[in-house]
Amino acid sequence: MASTGIERDNEIVAAVLERAVGDLMLILDRKLAVGEASCERSRTKAVAGDGIQLSFRQRYQVNDEVLEGCILVPLADAIALGGFLQGLEDEEIEARKGLDKLDPAGQAAMIELAGFLAGSIESAIRSTTGEKGHAVESAGCQGVPAAARPNFVFSDGQELIVARADVTLMDEAGFPLLAMLPGLLSAAA
Repeated sequence: MASTGIERDNEIVAAVLERAVGDLMLILDRKLAVGEASCERSRTKAVAGDGIQLSFRQRYQVNDEVLEGCILVPLADAIALGGFLQGLEDEEIEARKGLDKLDPAGQAAMIELAGFLAGSIESAIRSTTGEKGHAVESAGCQGVPAAARPNFVFSDGQELIVARADVTLMDEAGFPLLAMLPGLLSAAA
């Protein structure tokens, strides 16, 4: 029996998030877990949550179209992930989580995480859709103010798969993750 559109969206989002979190656990040497995602279709970008968010942007090649999307993570949690990547001590990471601006080393860590996430997303999409022609690359990262929409290339009328999930780090309180993926990923599957 063929999957419905929302079932296919859920399947793709689950694969993307599980792969990204699983791969992050390997490179960060930290325990991470992702909760069940809620998905919806939208013709507008979702609004960021409370506080400053970091948008890890991706550029997707789907068939002959180039589309963009992103994953939003609260800045303090993105700083923690970057600190783990840099091998910083927990005390140093805690001190940096209160910052609202990244130093050059922190910026480099975010760019490295953005590229890593794009690779994880591409692997998940290819294994879920079976499409070898799909490609995903990093389009960088940038801060997003509270209650604002992230900046990425988006055309009116284009559909997005908007997913929300909680990520738990080291069995502690989790952080909300907001993903916006091109809707064509599901249609091309």
